[in-house]
This record gives sequence, C-alpha cells and structure tokens, in this order.
Amino acid sequence: MLWLFINGLALGLIWGVVFQYLEGRSITELLTVILSANFIFTSGVAKSLGQFCLQSGVSEKMMPMMIGWIFVPLTLLFVWMLTMIPTQNQSDVEQRTERLPMTQVERNAIIKDFGGVLILFILGYIILTMIRDVRETILE
Repeated sequence: MLWLFINGLALGLIWGVVFQYLEGRSITELLTVILSANFIFTSGVAKSLGQFCLQSGVSEKMMPMMIGWIFVPLTLLFVWMLTMIPTQNQSDVEQRTERLPMTQVERNAIIKDFGGVLILFILGYIILTMIRDVRETILE
C-alpha cells in the first residue's frame, strides 16, 4: 500500500498542476473528463514507448529514465500551453461558485455524513485500478 501511495503522488502532482488551469470555468467538467481519459491514453503510450526503447537496445534499468526524459519536454510544452488558456470571463464567474478550502470542522462533517460511501468509492477505484494494471502488465 505504501508503494501504491508513493506511485500515486506523481499523478496527483500532475493532476494538481493541470487542474489549477481548468478550475472555475463553465466547461470544467468537460475538461476534467478529457483530462481523465488522457491519463488512461498516455499510460498506454508510455508502455508502448517503453517497449520500443527495450526493443531498440536500451537496457531495462535505463528505460524508465529514458521515458522520463522523453516526456519532460512534452510536459513543459503542454504546461506552457495551459498558461495560454484565457482567464475566467464574467460568464464563467457567474456560472460557478467559488470553492474555498474546507475547515477541519467541515472535513469532519463530510467524513461523518459520507464516510461510508467515500470508502466504498475509494475501494472500488483501487480495485478497478489494480485490475487494469494487472490486465495491462501481466496479460500483455
């Protein structure tokens, strides 16, 4: 579980960087769905690129670093492109409610009211992620 958590930190970091540009717009939900689908798609691209590197003579120990270096310029390019997104307009502000950070009391109330459902969703997503990872890693 610790390694799954550590592995998820990078995804959370990228999600946070990207989502700060998407939040607060009238089409935030659509952009978020596209972002989620993109993570699934790029997982396959990264694995295919890793396979290509291995077949091209890159050692198994060097392949993850090579893939990382390939994606660094692309990541920087796409983050720069996100900075070019126009800021919120008046229509966006009128259609959305500003999201403020929750206080400790509010977080405790959410957990008290919805904790059981949240645990079921989290466990469901963990199981689905594990199944997808096993299917992609072991069965391919």
